[in-house]
Formats: sequence, structure tokens, C-alpha cells
Amino acid sequence: MKKKIKDNKVIIIIVIALIILSIILVKLLDNYSNESGAIYGSRLDGIEKVEITSKIKKDIIENIESTERVQKVSVNLQGKIINIEVILKDEIAREDAKPLADKVVEKLTDEQKKFYDIQIFLKKKTEDPVFPIIGYRHHNKETFSWTLDR
Repeated sequence: MKKKIKDNKVIIIIVIALIILSIILVKLLDNYSNESGAIYGSRLDGIEKVEITSKIKKDIIENIESTERVQKVSVNLQGKIINIEVILKDEIAREDAKPLADKVVEKLTDEQKKFYDIQIFLKKKTEDPVFPIIGYRHHNKETFSWTLDR
């Protein structure tokens, strides 16, 4: 038996390596077998019922810009998260900027509020020790949570 093992040492190593490689290949294929599915899986089911249209985005931007505290507003939708970036005028204080988040919620239906999370990024073009600040509203909450005061 030992003589057969010594004579076929190279073949045994190759067979063991092939077995290990095939196991690894099967594991990799199993992990990526659902590649044709959506990146978000089933988390976005029902999004078409509460879709955020370009008109709603435009309404949000106009509602925030109507306060005359801002220079620029942009709205970006990523899955179930509405990201709003607001560039504020330099003279605006932190406490005067936070109510801008409520301007976003005003333009959403109750169903949209219950489906989407909202992030609002309030920043200035100039350096300010208290900015940027970020407000986050979870779809199950009624109010925004804010980054800690500096």
C-alpha cells in the first residue's frame, strides 16, 4: 500500500486539489447564483405604489428654496432612501436650518412617509464649525434625528 501511495503521489495530490477546487467553485456559484435578481432583493416590493416622481422631487426643491435660506438644493432617490443635499446661505444658524427638514415631509403623502427614509444634509460653502449637519427620519418615526451638536 505504501509503495502504491509513493508511486502515485503526484496523482493523489492532483485529485485532492481538484476536489478542493470543485468544493470552492460550488460554494462560489451558490453565493452568486441569485445574481440575476435585484440588488435590493424584496425590500423594494411595493415601491411602485408610493413612487417618488420627478414632480415630487421638484416640489420638494421648490418648497425648500422658498424659505430663501438656501443657495442650492438637490434631491436624490436611492432605493427606499430620499437624500436631500442643501447648501445654505452663510448667515443661517444651525437652529434656523433644521426646520428645512420639515419642508421635505410636507410634500410627501402619508404612504410615502411610511415607506421612505429621509436624509437631509445641511451644509455651507464656507467653513463653519457647526456645519455640516445631517438629519435622518426613519419611515416608522415622526421626527428627524440630528447629528450631535459640536
